[in-house]
Amino acid sequence: MTDSQHVKVGAWLGLMLTALFLAANSIVRAALGVPLLAAVFFDWLARTLPGDVVTFGIDRLIDVVRLLSIDSTDRTAKMLERLVGLVLILLMGTALGAIYGKLRILQQRRGIMAAFFPLVFSLGLAAWADWGDESPVGSILWYGLAWGAWGALLANSLRHAETLGQPGEGTSTDSEGRITITGPIMTRRMFLTQTSTRLIGGTVLLGAGGWALRGLLANNPFAGVALAEAGTPDILRGDMDDGFEPAPGTRLEVTPTPEFYTIDINLFPPNVDAAAWELQVKGLVSTPLKFTYEEIRAIEAVAQYATLACISNPVGGDLIGNTMWTGVRLKRILDMAGLKPEAEEVRFYSEDGYYEVLPVADALREETLLCYGMNGETLQVKHGFPLRLYTPGRFGMKNPKWIHTIELIRKEEKGGYWHRRGWDREAYFKMTTIIDPVEAKVQNGTLTFGGIAFSGEKGISRVEVRLDGGAWTEAVLRDPLSPYTWVQWKAALPYADDGDSHTLTARSYDLDGTPQIAAEAGTRPSGATGYHQREVEI
Repeated sequence: MTDSQHVKVGAWLGLMLTALFLAANSIVRAALGVPLLAAVFFDWLARTLPGDVVTFGIDRLIDVVRLLSIDSTDRTAKMLERLVGLVLILLMGTALGAIYGKLRILQQRRGIMAAFFPLVFSLGLAAWADWGDESPVGSILWYGLAWGAWGALLANSLRHAETLGQPGEGTSTDSEGRITITGPIMTRRMFLTQTSTRLIGGTVLLGAGGWALRGLLANNPFAGVALAEAGTPDILRGDMDDGFEPAPGTRLEVTPTPEFYTIDINLFPPNVDAAAWELQVKGLVSTPLKFTYEEIRAIEAVAQYATLACISNPVGGDLIGNTMWTGVRLKRILDMAGLKPEAEEVRFYSEDGYYEVLPVADALREETLLCYGMNGETLQVKHGFPLRLYTPGRFGMKNPKWIHTIELIRKEEKGGYWHRRGWDREAYFKMTTIIDPVEAKVQNGTLTFGGIAFSGEKGISRVEVRLDGGAWTEAVLRDPLSPYTWVQWKAALPYADDGDSHTLTARSYDLDGTPQIAAEAGTRPSGATGYHQREVEI
């Protein structure tokens, strides 16, 4: 084969073998908890690149998600992140295969040295990753064996490809050097077709096996089960009739747990073993403490309704949810540990490598909870099992999940994970008003529609709506479930059923009379602002 053919064959074999490697990785991840290389690589990029680059990528990802409208923003974003990670690894495998083909791997010293690159690369990522693996040695062993097999298979396939169409089996050579065909000769096309068929078949089987095994093993017997202890908020809509009937299309007042948004820094959430988990309280405290999961659950339970939203949620986005949180007051835990006078901030460490800080004054508020339940069940794995934080008035970035350590510290300027990447340190919520999809029909020249409004812990006093830039009309508000939740609202406006497209706009005021910010701003660094608009054609 020519050099060009060696490169093409090497690239194709590199792609096929890398796909097989990733499929095998899915089985080993499901069975042994070994990190998926594509996911770890994507996480490494997100944590290593400059904050502006990461933020730009997040913003563009959200733009793509909203454009596609395939599913909710969080689920579609995760799907795209995984796809990006897989594509990057496949491209690297393809490039390495092409290089190995060019170098005639194992025929030159530089080819042998090049074979070490993927091994060192993956071992470095495995050592860097903090996935709470029970056996990091197992991960390193897996990567070593897998990449060794990858290199050996590639080298063997390339050596076999060297003989394609040459005298050998299926041919004979006479004394004058003339070749006589005595049987079939393996051509390059036949070789690639047969090799690709085997590798693709193996990839599909291994990938399906990993998917099935992950489904069998991912269940956590302590996550997402009904809570037995008491602790209920003051208002339960099921026990009263407030006379408010939401407009058709308005979202539920309490978000079902499966639909509650999830945004975090990893492609896969850590699946924590509650029996082995401990909450450690350390730092500037008089008595360092450790709590098991059962010990946390044994402390007096508190439940309260509260809304949470992501700082990267655009105006009118769906990265917002309302639920009933159940847990223990963080103040109770800190009082047991005894704060030293010099303690100014509380730092939280999570199982996925995330970290965040909160002023001591906020941590000592009665409403700040260490939550182990939502909507009457223990937390699901993706929502932070076994323990997460809820603190009033702040975006989700200040409410870490999968907490394992609480440390009391002096104030330091580095802040939390996202603050170090250019986001606002305090992350106070910005008032928002969302018009939900309009499902009502025009009746007697009137269109009825609704939505939600939220202002952190500042409450909502008034919602106003208008049609096509006309006069503002006040909407009807429902009483909030708590001072920390969104409010549902409903409005009716004169509407001409003319078949044309019209624009609805909404805005709010908080309990102090402060109006919602009208100026449009993106999510970075402090959260999006502006009025939500929805086009309707009825």
